[in-house]
Order: sequence, then structure tokens, then C-alpha cells
Amino acid sequence: MLTVLSAAQAEGQLVDIRNPRCEADRFTDRWPENLVAQATHIEDLKLFRQQLAAVMSDEFSLEDKRNLLALMFGEGPARAVVEDFAARIGESVRQGTRRVGVTGRVLPAAVAAPTIAKPAAAQRRDHTFYGSRWPSK
Repeated sequence: MLTVLSAAQAEGQLVDIRNPRCEADRFTDRWPENLVAQATHIEDLKLFRQQLAAVMSDEFSLEDKRNLLALMFGEGPARAVVEDFAARIGESVRQGTRRVGVTGRVLPAAVAAPTIAKPAAAQRRDHTFYGSRWPSK
């Protein structure tokens, strides 16, 4: 999205996105209304990209990340995300399914990368994603 907007802006044009099935159907018929609005949106997208990179970075504490998320999305959603993340970490530690990164950071299994080492004490458990087993005939 940023690439398309930036290319149009560099040419002094408003972005023009058409429906591939119906060329007359223009998705961008009302926005951006002018080059100033388009430039503002481009800058907002660049800032958003920087903020997301900071949230994903190991350089900031969980509290710093919560504060940044609060600035980006509001206090309620930021609190909910951090509480959910902390709950997943806690549950993965209780179940022995946590992963330890090369930096020593503990991650829930859902976000662990392939290079993360699994603790030797953790044992595989059968999943119950699909309900109970069918009786055999």
C-alpha cells in the first residue's frame, strides 16, 4: 500500500485503483481527495511501520511496548493485548510448552521461531482441537 501511494505521489498523481473485473468501478473514487491528504496518509503509514517495528523489537520492555500500543490503538486494546500475551506465557510455562530463544527470552509456543530450543522436560501432549475421538467400529 505504501509503495503504491508513494509511487503515485512521486508522479504528482492521486492513487487510482480500479476493480479488475469492472474497469469503471474505481475503489479510490473518493479518497484520497487531494495530494495533501495522500501525502499525510503516506507519512502516517511510515510512522505506523516504525511503531510496529518497535513493538516487535527486543529492545523495549513489555511496559514500553504496552505504552506504544496505547498510543497507537488506545489504552483498552493495549491492555488486553499485553494481558493476553502474559497469560499465554504463563500458561505455556505451566504446561511445559514454552520455548526459550537464543537471547534467553521465554516465548509461548505459538510465537516461537524454528531456531528456538524446546526445554528437554517438556513432553508432547495429544491435542484436542477437534473434540473427542470417534468410536471405532
